[in-house]
Amino acid sequence: MVWRVFLLVLLGATGAGAALRLPAVLGSDMVLPRDRPTLIWGWDDPGRPVTVTLADAHAAAVTDATGHWQVTLPAHAAGGPLTLTVRDGRTTLTCYDLLFGDVWLCAGQGNMALPLASASNAGLEVLTANYPRIRLFAVPPCTADTPQTDTDGRWALCEPDAAGRCSAVGYFFARELHNTLNVPIGLIQATWTGTPAAAWTPLPPQPAADPTAYADAFARWQRDTATLHDPGNKGEADGWAKPAFDADTWPTLTLPGYWEDADPPLNIDGAVWFRRTVTLPAMWEGRELQLSLGAIDDYDTTYFDGVKVGATGAEEPHSWGVARHYTVPAALATPGMHTLAVRVFDIGNTGGFAGPAKSMTLGPQGTASPLALAGAWAYKVEFARDPATIPPPPAPPLAPDDPTRPGGLFNGMIAPFTPLALTGVLWYQGEADIAHPAAYRTGFPALITGWRAAWKAEVPFLFVQLPNFGPRAGAPEMHPWAVLREAQAQALALPRTGMAVTVDLGEANNLLPARKQPVAHRLALLALGTVYKQPVETSGPVFQSCTAEGRALRLHFTHLGGGLVAHGPLRGFALAGDDGLFIWADAKIDGDTVLLSSDKLPHPAAARYAWSGNPAVSLYNKAALPTAPFRTDAW
Repeated sequence: MVWRVFLLVLLGATGAGAALRLPAVLGSDMVLPRDRPTLIWGWDDPGRPVTVTLADAHAAAVTDATGHWQVTLPAHAAGGPLTLTVRDGRTTLTCYDLLFGDVWLCAGQGNMALPLASASNAGLEVLTANYPRIRLFAVPPCTADTPQTDTDGRWALCEPDAAGRCSAVGYFFARELHNTLNVPIGLIQATWTGTPAAAWTPLPPQPAADPTAYADAFARWQRDTATLHDPGNKGEADGWAKPAFDADTWPTLTLPGYWEDADPPLNIDGAVWFRRTVTLPAMWEGRELQLSLGAIDDYDTTYFDGVKVGATGAEEPHSWGVARHYTVPAALATPGMHTLAVRVFDIGNTGGFAGPAKSMTLGPQGTASPLALAGAWAYKVEFARDPATIPPPPAPPLAPDDPTRPGGLFNGMIAPFTPLALTGVLWYQGEADIAHPAAYRTGFPALITGWRAAWKAEVPFLFVQLPNFGPRAGAPEMHPWAVLREAQAQALALPRTGMAVTVDLGEANNLLPARKQPVAHRLALLALGTVYKQPVETSGPVFQSCTAEGRALRLHFTHLGGGLVAHGPLRGFALAGDDGLFIWADAKIDGDTVLLSSDKLPHPAAARYAWSGNPAVSLYNKAALPTAPFRTDAW
């Protein structure tokens, strides 16, 4: 590493103060696309002559009136290392240790952002992440009103430190391709947790955001929505947050978890208080503490010994999925017993603590042994409302730098890379659009076609279908997660797309499941089979058609992968008659088909499989890949 640091210092010295520059993506340790013409571009003063040398290839250009220049060098086979030199007669820029290989852009929200250091078996995975022919480029978070031509960042070799911060899905995918194909892999990561597809979709030029207008609009929104749902914090007024309050008669719930899943279930929308006591050790006296509670659905106000230490409300986009981290002032950290109280307000659907259990802790920042807060908490309903009487909340205005602004993340984090020829795109997103799943049917294809238009190429686009999440339904249901998964699957109508099914890889109480190895493996199979044309099965069984046979329906599939198999009891299938009322079906594998029937339904008209938020998944092929959720109806 000493020689590499020396060369980078030398590079910085030779280019210091000069107008000649390269974009961040063209730098030492980069991976350039193999087997296609090599585009090198950058900026200088207008009218400057620029010469480019890469190995034994040379090209020259003159900057245009805007200072932009570019040259195209011959295609190069996979390999390296090579050196790139750019000169304008007064400045020399040199990039070392370049490789030619395949460049993949991995983008999306939290599940793509989840780092290797947080994935399953992270300790061993990070320790063994030494692949010098895999190179990593992390795009800094950035939103912009117009498409940007450059970004910050630099390439890094795939070593434990850099790999630990890298997208787990991206790393495992790159590792599998590298080991299978024996070619260098460049991985560009552009991710932002909790962001909708619209923020990543190219849009026509938009007017610049006006901070003053936003401040006025936000103040109006706060006034208009202050009492729309919540009539007021009666529990605080009655002292429910204070240590002296007697909560011995309150029942308990085990957290994290949704109160609808309690035994017996608490099927309400409204405000519920939670309390528990903790004992602080003497060594923490006078130290500022971090109180972490995981994600809370939907809003919360949190107290320590009756003192409000944090709150997350409707002003927070997608508040139901945002992990809470609040600071307890050092003055409150005294040895002995203290009271934690959390008022949770639920607008609709599920309410409570979304987990996981390890996210609920209290202790000094960075301590290796924080107090675990998962477990029994006392609770009391402050008030409950009939969901039918609650109007939909108005959306807050978007701040100028809000990452959910339509087009903003494409402009800031994707547009700078459009001159670079990509091998393909990996996409993992959708949770942030769950409030309007039907809109994803048009929004997601618009994103894909918009990116391809920006690249002026039909770039392969491989994406992850949403995993299972939430409580297991006792009866067949029409669930927004199922609708959004269907919208994702419909994007397969676009050419050169592929979908990795992960409805068996999620966690009921965790939006960011840690098992990313099998997710990446399924994406790698898609890439190997569709992009690299290798003889691998790329998918689990895909529903093809349905035929009626007396009192039964027979389902036909493609992508049999050697044949249909059941992992455990064959479950997750539902049938309905013409009335559209679904009931669970009896299912059996019959050759390359599945036969569905029910003694309660003499004339079945439609079938569904895995059609819920957290479905029972049982049908696979012999390649061990799961069947994608589907339905035969359009109700």
